[in-house]
Amino acid sequence: MVYSTFQVIDENSNPVDEKCLTPSILEILEGHKENPVCGSNAWIQIGIEKGYTNLTSSTAVRTDVAFKYPFPAERVSEDQHAWLRYSAGGGDYIYSPHIPSKYRIPQGTPTVSRARIMHYYEQKAAVDTDGFLEALRIAQENGKFKGDKDSLLVKFYVKLAETLGRENQNKLAAEQIAKAASISLEKTKEVLELKNLISMEWAKL
Repeated sequence: MVYSTFQVIDENSNPVDEKCLTPSILEILEGHKENPVCGSNAWIQIGIEKGYTNLTSSTAVRTDVAFKYPFPAERVSEDQHAWLRYSAGGGDYIYSPHIPSKYRIPQGTPTVSRARIMHYYEQKAAVDTDGFLEALRIAQENGKFKGDKDSLLVKFYVKLAETLGRENQNKLAAEQIAKAASISLEKTKEVLELKNLISMEWAKL
């Protein structure tokens, strides 16, 4: 899998300043600037550090890999779900910043998917979680992950909460923290403190 970064443009094809971007879009671009996702087992880095990493329009995938791990039927985060499984199934991530695409976001309105889908963030949380759990299952079956499953899941839920919190989805973010705490309260506190998130409204335990 080869992916690149992108430049956000408005409805008139003018570049959009980063200060005008939604937090979740900004999070993707931030992930490209420092230590972009690369190599094998990229699903771990995506799940616990970066969050959503590569736009479909900025991604090229080998046909045999795409055929083996098709997109799910969902209409929210279906690409993220597929990317996680691609990686867990043995696909390598390659980042190439020299072939950026352009991503149109009309200003003053949410992205198309968020505008047309009710309960967008609830669906995103559910699909991202299912994709990560499925990636974990695939990696375990292939013998590519033999680490601490509980620690990994705690970090995943905290990262998902962080992404949702940046979009002011505080209740939903708090639900992810509760899931992490149900696995290990001690590990959840440790991760929140390490990421300097312990003071966030949605991070209260």
